[in-house]
Amino acid sequence: MSDSTAASTTGQFQIKNGQILDPNGNAFTARGIALDPSLMGASSQILKDFPGLNFVRLTVYNYDSPDTYAAFINTMTAHGIVVELEDHTSSDGANQGGSRGTAFTGAQLTNELNWYSSVAKAYATNPYVWFGTDNEPPNDGLTAWQQQTYNAIRDAGNNNPIMLELPGGAYPGDQTATSYGMDPKVYAGMSNILMDVHLYGWSSNFVADQPTVNAALTDLVQGAKTFPSANGAVPVIIGEYGISTDGDTVDANGNQVLQAAQQSNQTVGAVAFTWSGQGADTLTDG
Repeated sequence: MSDSTAASTTGQFQIKNGQILDPNGNAFTARGIALDPSLMGASSQILKDFPGLNFVRLTVYNYDSPDTYAAFINTMTAHGIVVELEDHTSSDGANQGGSRGTAFTGAQLTNELNWYSSVAKAYATNPYVWFGTDNEPPNDGLTAWQQQTYNAIRDAGNNNPIMLELPGGAYPGDQTATSYGMDPKVYAGMSNILMDVHLYGWSSNFVADQPTVNAALTDLVQGAKTFPSANGAVPVIIGEYGISTDGDTVDANGNQVLQAAQQSNQTVGAVAFTWSGQGADTLTDG
């Protein structure tokens, strides 16, 4: 955690003046990794591998009961580590992000909202449990979908931070809330929210040049900062980054992406993808 601010201790994470303030009133910067919930049993190894860890993003593929995550959450949050619960599925079943599928409706939406409501209620008294909206969603209907997710969490009595994902993980260029097809008036009424952008080699056309990659990240952040909130300026977090866009091959500018994500002073932290897998984006090996 970074330098102390003049904020008073609240016992909760709060968004204020574009910063995240931790329960003690200190400015918080995420140093995180993503984790498939099937690997939650490896909490001791994760703590050993990453002694500076303060954030874990659980990429949820099944809407399990809150008890499923309890042991892992209790271990991590006891160490002062935030655990984000985030729906990593898509309507087409591919569950790979990239604006696939459509905004959830019908039974699919009901099941998702019921899950968010259940985990939000179960962990309402633990400030270190955050939430993320659906991974790398499509543009159409996104504002309404995210409003429903936000309401499900807040109506469950949970005021912890919510990370709102941009279409496809966010796109570089002259992007704004409205150009993304999203309604800024809706977000203006939301409190304790962050905008979540994702950084990979494709964002800078795989050019292995640090200024080019840095410029692409700046575009992503500037677009995300056009969203308002009830707390004023909204912080931007890199909720996912890595060296492989497709998960199979290392991007030509993978090293530049790591440098940009880990050294950026434009964001409130970054979350690497992923702790352990079977492809090029695996953070650990044998």
